[in-house]
Amino acid sequence: MTRNPILAAVAVILLSAAAAAAPVPAYVKAAVGDAARPAEDTARDAARKPAEMLVFAGIKPGMHVMT
Repeated sequence: MTRNPILAAVAVILLSAAAAAAPVPAYVKAAVGDAARPAEDTARDAARKPAEMLVFAGIKPGMHVMT
């Protein structure tokens, strides 16, 4: 019964390590650094790591994530 939470924790650690190792493409840096982003969002970037999250999610130019 305690095995599932342990496996989940290990999976999260491995996935986050893989995401941290991926280089951030220029188009992601440009999107995150866009001056049109609200100040509230950019203030939270250090904690939320939006560039790394976009890379991890596989978001590419031209994709529609949310409309």
